[in-house]
Amino acid sequence: MKNTLLIILFLFLYFVTINNDNKFLLILIPPIFLVILVYLYRNDIRQYNYLILVSDFPKINKWTLFLLKYCIIIQGFTNAFFIILLGGSHSILSILHLYPIIPFYAIVISPLIEEVIFRKIIFLNIRRKWGFWSGAILSSLLFAGLHFDLRVILGLFLSGILYCWVYDKFKSIVPLYISHLLLNFVVILIASLRT
Repeated sequence: MKNTLLIILFLFLYFVTINNDNKFLLILIPPIFLVILVYLYRNDIRQYNYLILVSDFPKINKWTLFLLKYCIIIQGFTNAFFIILLGGSHSILSILHLYPIIPFYAIVISPLIEEVIFRKIIFLNIRRKWGFWSGAILSSLLFAGLHFDLRVILGLFLSGILYCWVYDKFKSIVPLYISHLLLNFVVILIASLRT
């Protein structure tokens, strides 16, 4: 029930945010959703054995670097191809300079929310019912499609498949979150250097 509620709430807030020029909504919705996410998963968060992060550090590091390396290659090539083909630049560039908090959201909050929604909830539930490939393809299509930018959709879809594969192997979103955070940092760093 809480997973369905989270997905519906995520989609509702996501569409409210992108279809509205209200800067307060843009600024308030991500932390509000994060608070709701933490509240709904509070028992899981309390019961989690955080010492495992220390003992699993070598594996976390291995999978994080694996994802980072291949996602940079995948997204670099596909995004460059489509940006050359379609012109323009990534849509995140248009709002980076408007609100100083947006880079923080894009680097810290969005990766956590997206990994929980697309990998922990959507992928895992579809995988349980219809297998790995159905879960990976459907969750990755949703993940890529909700970025609403044809120039980056293929790279995000392929990266989503890779993220699902690592999640399936490692059974934790920790390396996915760290890798996603670092990828968003690299994109924002490059974008800010270009302006």
